Amino acid sequence: MSPDDQRAQADYLMPPNERPAMLLPPIDHAAIGTPNSGGSVRAIYANGIEFIDQMATIDGMLAGAMWSMAGGLVLFVVWAIGEFSGAWTWIGHALGLFWALVFLTVGRADSVGWRYQPVLFDKAAQKVHVFTDLGSPWWEVWRLLGGTRCRIDSFDWACARGEVAEVVVMGGANLPRKEYALTLAITDVPGSRDVIARFGVGFTAGYDSGQTQVARWEHIRRYMRGEGPALTPGDALYPDDSQEHWIGAFTSGQPLLGPGSKIWWTGEGLHGAWFLTVPFGLAFLLILPLTLPYSLIRWTVRHCKGTPRWPAGILSSVGDPVDPQSLRPKPHARYTGDYSHPPRLTFKQRRAEARRRKSGAT
Repeated sequence: MSPDDQRAQADYLMPPNERPAMLLPPIDHAAIGTPNSGGSVRAIYANGIEFIDQMATIDGMLAGAMWSMAGGLVLFVVWAIGEFSGAWTWIGHALGLFWALVFLTVGRADSVGWRYQPVLFDKAAQKVHVFTDLGSPWWEVWRLLGGTRCRIDSFDWACARGEVAEVVVMGGANLPRKEYALTLAITDVPGSRDVIARFGVGFTAGYDSGQTQVARWEHIRRYMRGEGPALTPGDALYPDDSQEHWIGAFTSGQPLLGPGSKIWWTGEGLHGAWFLTVPFGLAFLLILPLTLPYSLIRWTVRHCKGTPRWPAGILSSVGDPVDPQSLRPKPHARYTGDYSHPPRLTFKQRRAEARRRKSGAT
């Protein structure tokens, strides 16, 4: 048996991940040759990068759906009271109101809390900070909107191990689909096998056998070791649209209305097939009375939820926020290849560059 095989057998964590998972090499060993965050970085600081969580993209959807159905049931019961009478009818009214209360309660689980739960990697202090939403006590039924309790945990980067775990999500046609998630396991001391905490970093991805998550781990590993940038070439920040304008809320779920509708009118959203996107969008106009309440409720929920804030001590360590545009090369500067693709040169600039190279060669 080779030394690598012996090390692989001895390299395990306790307790193991609840999901089938692949344990990645320690932080001092490279996992892949091409690092990339996969679009999961929400913010960049002078000495830190902050990752978004998996649930940020669907925040408020459950509340919008449940509360829309609850409102519809209440309106139906109010209408039915004036149209029907009798003992059995009143039982039906009571059941309708009961289910409306159930929908309202289920939706409340998504209407309170925080818009996202970030993970912050502090390169200066070699720490990993995790923001956790603790939710609201079940008996606080009057609290339907706003932030709740939270907890911030800080771990030593030297105690971190990466895992690529398999998760099952609902895909198209409500069929289960296997995807992969990056999980960080924190041990009690560096080099130990005893895990004291686990948490996810970034989005899940499918159809790639976990390569997106391995690349994200390598991106984090190199950044924390001072061997890589905050963003790799071609990467970009997570587009946080949770605080969109109210006009966008009125037109959410309608491809041909509101911000971003141009790509559906022209067909750019489906490889130029406007003859498919336009009829499809016109058909969606028929369900505008259904999408409007859902969209407005989700917009309200997302605007009322709390925005995660890091303590002053953590912010002083990671430094001030950095605009990704400021990391790109200057228009007339030579490209260094750290954060973006090379800038396009004009014909005059290309000729000047060719003359400079020719004169240098002679």
